[in-house]
Amino acid sequence: MKITLSSGSLNYLDQGSGPAVLLIHAFPLNHTMWQPQIAALSNRFRVIAPDIRGFGESLPATPWTIEDMCADLVQFLDRINAGNCAVVGLSMGGYIALPFYSKYPHRVRQLVLADTRARADNDAEKAGRKEMIGALEQSGAAILADRMI
Repeated sequence: MKITLSSGSLNYLDQGSGPAVLLIHAFPLNHTMWQPQIAALSNRFRVIAPDIRGFGESLPATPWTIEDMCADLVQFLDRINAGNCAVVGLSMGGYIALPFYSKYPHRVRQLVLADTRARADNDAEKAGRKEMIGALEQSGAAILADRMI
């Protein structure tokens, strides 16, 4: 599904019913990384899994900050009538989930931070991420598994 936000279009999956669970994916993936969790949870919960701006089918792929993404997510949740959620962030998703909780605590029922950290990337880590983006643009996603190991 797609929804238009002030920042662009956001692709997402919204499946099941019950208390909402927001799944925020890792870099450089998209909502499809959550398929096993969606299958396991959607019979008891409303599982919401967006493609973060510039990933998957969410556009445009323009530079953004964590604060921008938090604003996108609160606008997105408002537009799809999702009140508070259990928020799950994996890796980059955790970089977004923690400040989302700090800015919008009333929107977060529970918080799961997996394989992530609370500090920003240092210069070497930023350079490595930019290099990975360049390699993916040049060679495609087939290189991802070897590069992540």
